[in-house]
Amino acid sequence: MSDLFTEVDEAMKQERIEKLWKEYGGLLLSFLAMVILATAANAGYKSWIQHRNFKQTNIYLDAVMKENPTTDDLLTILPDMTVGMKGIISMRAAGIALENGNTDKALSIYKNIEADTKQQKDNPIFYALAKYMATNLDKELSPEDKIARFETLANDKNNPWAYNALFDAALLEATQNKNYAKANTYLVRITSTDSRAAQGLKQKAQSLKILYQAQQNEK
Repeated sequence: MSDLFTEVDEAMKQERIEKLWKEYGGLLLSFLAMVILATAANAGYKSWIQHRNFKQTNIYLDAVMKENPTTDDLLTILPDMTVGMKGIISMRAAGIALENGNTDKALSIYKNIEADTKQQKDNPIFYALAKYMATNLDKELSPEDKIARFETLANDKNNPWAYNALFDAALLEATQNKNYAKANTYLVRITSTDSRAAQGLKQKAQSLKILYQAQQNEK
């Protein structure tokens, strides 16, 4: 008798499966097809990304490793590069310009990086460095304009050059404005116990604090 019940139960299960398949089999097949296509597309996209990155890296290495690469050698390959590679290439191009004493060319490149909203969003480190370097190199900026730009950089906690910007702002306040008290407010932020500034920069800031305090007392 138990065998009979088992057979009936199996038959009912089979009947339910067939009924479900008739009602939803098409949807299930469509869903499986979408999963397979999505997986294939994702794998293809990753493969394309990898191939593109490999190709662009090789183009960059060919340009930068040639004997005496020039700024123009690197700028020539920029147009077809991704945002990340553009940042790397542009920073190296500006570095070569500085090495060759062409500060105007370097400044132009840094300004282009700073003006690129995609760099600001996707490569904030390159963007911040470009702004820092452009501020230092731009002779048309007044001391007040430079200090304002340095303060903006210093207030960004994720900016690796925040403390360098504070140091440069202190130098400008002291040397250009003779405002030693204001200069020391920047230096205090560098030398404070919670500061993450490099030890060498902290030591320089501490030495300047003593000097500026003495000069302030003489006024």
